[in-house]
Amino acid sequence: MKIIVLRAHLKEGLVVVERALGEGASLPILKNVLLEARGEDITLTATNLEIALRYSVPGKVLEGGSLTTPLGLLSNIVGNLTSERINLEQKQQALLIKTENYEGSINGMPAEDFPIIPKISNQTEKISMTGSVFRGALGPVAGAAQITDLRPELSSVLWDYSIDNIRLVATDTYRLAEKTVTGGQYQGGYPQPLRKLIPLRTIQELLRTIKDTDEVELLPDQSQLLVRTKNFECITRFVEGVFPDYQTIIPSAFTAEVTLKKQELIDALKLVSVLGGRNNEVRVEPEKTLNGIKLSSGDTVAGENQYLLPVKLTNGFNRVTFNARYLLDGLRSLIGEDVFWGINEDKPALLKNPKDPSFFYIIAPILTS
Repeated sequence: MKIIVLRAHLKEGLVVVERALGEGASLPILKNVLLEARGEDITLTATNLEIALRYSVPGKVLEGGSLTTPLGLLSNIVGNLTSERINLEQKQQALLIKTENYEGSINGMPAEDFPIIPKISNQTEKISMTGSVFRGALGPVAGAAQITDLRPELSSVLWDYSIDNIRLVATDTYRLAEKTVTGGQYQGGYPQPLRKLIPLRTIQELLRTIKDTDEVELLPDQSQLLVRTKNFECITRFVEGVFPDYQTIIPSAFTAEVTLKKQELIDALKLVSVLGGRNNEVRVEPEKTLNGIKLSSGDTVAGENQYLLPVKLTNGFNRVTFNARYLLDGLRSLIGEDVFWGINEDKPALLKNPKDPSFFYIIAPILTS
């Protein structure tokens, strides 16, 4: 293998694939990156056996070949080089790195020792969408999941495909978010409904890597999913487990309905929650004299404060307590200036844009004695 590549391009590729490295990996090869030069293609691949990331780097291939080398060492060297043009050459099991004023050698391992990256058996049944639609669908729901080894289904996003749409759902049992992507927002499809769980860590990496301007393809088989763009591929295993039957907790009626400007509510929550204590609690109650609501928080140690908000309010309600951070996460996921807030005193509340039925966010109140 003998290639010439620009430092900026190589650095970008290494940053993308290094996210697949497993922390404390027991196999040394899992800390390596696989470099391949074939024809006119230069690719970098890393895996932790649960997810594999592959990134294509533009450059000039003088001789083809492949080699694995410690990703951390290569990334550190490339990050500290000052020359823009880098020559990489394979000498047996070592990678030579040369620039106009630097020369180094990193010991590697044979490409044959690198784990085999599984392939998707069906390459014809796929869905295509723009990067902006992909990010707009997964971004708002991913924040409602949580990383946990105890309940894998809570460390995932439900991908629920039907003939007419795709529903994406995530929950940590304290809040839940659902986003619907309609048929007009994507091309292609699968011959039958598909209900799978995509790991949250995979979703997070995809959101970091995929750009709004990318064209994204999603190809599933029975146990794994391939997500690819022009120069990037991600293969991940689906999570085994059963997603909670969340339809039963979606509120259909509310004790009170509040409509107000989203940014005003965000600003008020950020201010009041400063004194929300360790549990970040904020109390919400009607304010009759203002024809609005009052947000308050505090305790005997930190102090207390309150904020009055004029809103459009239908019906009264007793004081309800929420986790302010969870409320803010939901509000920041909403698109648009206005927010509808359906409040129940002892059951989940619902946030949504009153003009956009494609997304909603459910949050459970904190029950106090």
